[in-house]
Amino acid sequence: MIRVILESSVAELAVVGRAGNEAFLCQSDKSRFPLLSQVDNVSYAVFGRSDMPQLVVELNSVAPKNGDHVAEIISLATRCRDEAGTILTFTPFTD
Repeated sequence: MIRVILESSVAELAVVGRAGNEAFLCQSDKSRFPLLSQVDNVSYAVFGRSDMPQLVVELNSVAPKNGDHVAEIISLATRCRDEAGTILTFTPFTD
């Protein structure tokens, strides 16, 4: 499971995750998924607000089969884009 965390410099603001989501969040095609291809099940991938437009495009590409969970992640991406000082972290780790 990949957890997606919206965070500021002082706190986790929101967390979403779902068992098995690594099957669609961990993409290998770097040309189609320049950001999601950085997500894997062994390390952190951290994106800033300037990455959010591209991330939303990539998430929409994987959304048809996983719509409700992807919608949750897009909601966090939108907050990250709109709230100064936030980042969006994708991690396989629970702590």
